[in-house]
Amino acid sequence: MLLAILLFVSIVSISQKTVTCKKGDVKASGQLVAIYDGVGSMFKEVKLGIFAPGTKDTLISVEEVKYNPKNPLFPNTEVVYKLNFKNTALTPFYVCDTSRKGVRFMERDVMEMIFNDNVPLLISANKLDESAVEKFRSTNAYDLEKIVAFVKGVEDTIAIINKNIIERDVTKPVSFRLITDKSNQFETNQTFEILQAGVLLGRMQKFVSIGNFPKASYTFWKSITPTVVDGIDLKYSPVAICSSGATAFDIPIISVVGKNEYKIKGSFNQLETAIANVLVSNKLL
Repeated sequence: MLLAILLFVSIVSISQKTVTCKKGDVKASGQLVAIYDGVGSMFKEVKLGIFAPGTKDTLISVEEVKYNPKNPLFPNTEVVYKLNFKNTALTPFYVCDTSRKGVRFMERDVMEMIFNDNVPLLISANKLDESAVEKFRSTNAYDLEKIVAFVKGVEDTIAIINKNIIERDVTKPVSFRLITDKSNQFETNQTFEILQAGVLLGRMQKFVSIGNFPKASYTFWKSITPTVVDGIDLKYSPVAICSSGATAFDIPIISVVGKNEYKIKGSFNQLETAIANVLVSNKLL
């Protein structure tokens, strides 16, 4: 019986958090060490201020940052949280939950990334603990700048590759030839070859959600001699992406990899043709 009681007490002790974030308070072992205020919800991006108890002098500010490469090679949006430190020489850095990349967090979730039992306590005795911040940085900082620089380097190389114009009769209409169809009752999922005057220009991938409010997304790829760019095997080179809803309020925007954006008009059911014509007329495909 004694062993069972001791085991129960041990389990309870392990399950109890020493550092907690709740209702604007950050507590360590039940003692208030910081307060926080701001927004961060499903509809509002996170923007928080963290203060010493009894003051409104910001010690740490937290801001949600999104990075969308708008590139078929990097289809996911990065969602990170930038920590700025006031009245100090400490440089800002980003944090995120790498096991849930691309997921937006709510206010409390972000706070629990910064204040929890597994990281140093950043505020102590009503002051920013700079040594704790640097220790936290060394194990938890997320290098967004490195990712942005890598994507930029890939895009610069792709821009050189995509300069090569495929010879064909550009006065002829663009056509599509279906090569794979993985559609089901919930979505259209198709890959087409893009042709002009019988010449293969590249490929288009088409995804359309089915329902009362359908959404379509397209990726366009240029036919190239297979190559490797920064460790990425390319048989087709990414050119552009485009997404749109089906309502009259949706304005399709073509995002060209590393370049411009184009607004287009066209029937929701014929967007692929409108997109391809814009890319061809601008010598991008």
